[in-house]
Amino acid sequence: GGHAVDAVADRSQAWVDLDDSHQPEPWLASWMMHVDDGAYLSDLYMIGTHDTVSRIGGDFAQCHTWTVEKQLLSGVRYFDIRVKHIGDELRGHHGIIFMETWLPNQAMDFERF
Repeated sequence: GGHAVDAVADRSQAWVDLDDSHQPEPWLASWMMHVDDGAYLSDLYMIGTHDTVSRIGGDFAQCHTWTVEKQLLSGVRYFDIRVKHIGDELRGHHGIIFMETWLPNQAMDFERF
């Protein structure tokens, strides 16, 4: 971890896939514990995803292959979760494409993490 934590601190992108495994590095799930409590949010390089739940839809709508849980484990802390209100449900959407997920599913992912 030391090299990787230093990479985050200096805003380097070298930490993203240190071993070329395309899997989250174990320390990424808790990277924020290395941030000083007095640090300003504006001083952090916050890791986030665009259209977080867009895991289907091919070239037209898919942005990710990782679940919200795996994104959390990889250090993501900013989530762009887009929903559409249909009936009594908040469904995950990318534009007009339904992502076959609902907001309560993502809420459970955050709670479990």
